[in-house]
Amino acid sequence: MIRDGKVALVILAADPGTSIDSALSPQHSIGHVDLDLPSGKPIFQILIERFLRIQQIASNSAKKSKQY
Repeated sequence: MIRDGKVALVILAADPGTSIDSALSPQHSIGHVDLDLPSGKPIFQILIERFLRIQQIASNSAKKSKQY
């Protein structure tokens, strides 16, 4: 389904001030919190990059299967 473009990614985040985000400053959402990851990337970026990578792998898989 990913290969055929029939899958979508939806990322939802709580608004600042909700119980999840109460410790954050108002200008940050939970997806932009510094998690002290070696890459320094926010969680939103990591999730989107992973989804794009899965799409790329699925696309390459389709190309290889058509060759045989």
